[in-house]
Amino acid sequence: MSVATAQILGIPQEKWVFLHGHADLRERDLMDREDLSRSPSSVTAARHALEVADVSVDDLATIDLYSCFPIPVFNICGGLGLDPADPRGLTLTGGLPFFGSAGNNYSMHAIAETVHRSRALPAPSDSSTPTTEP
Repeated sequence: MSVATAQILGIPQEKWVFLHGHADLRERDLMDREDLSRSPSSVTAARHALEVADVSVDDLATIDLYSCFPIPVFNICGGLGLDPADPRGLTLTGGLPFFGSAGNNYSMHAIAETVHRSRALPAPSDSSTPTTEP
């Protein structure tokens, strides 16, 4: 919602959350792709979201990569140079096997879990260092 609506509803400012980056792209139709084993739009979208948020993968405190299938997650890992065994993990909610389908509003739940975990972290000494995912 907008800041104005949050104020009208009396939501305390310390509860406000602002997303700093996002991207939304569509892959080419399967048979129009140069390489069927790749999903370049997902990598481009992830890179763009990080760029808009002015952060790098190393700046992220949490990561949540969701897909109904594992290969897109691994494609994004490869495209971002992210180790699939990264100690931060690749999911906050357990992904499809534990959470359900995209129809369950997965992304909003991942954002809410990111906010929950970020608020539990100690405040960074440098306020310019992000503690949430884009």
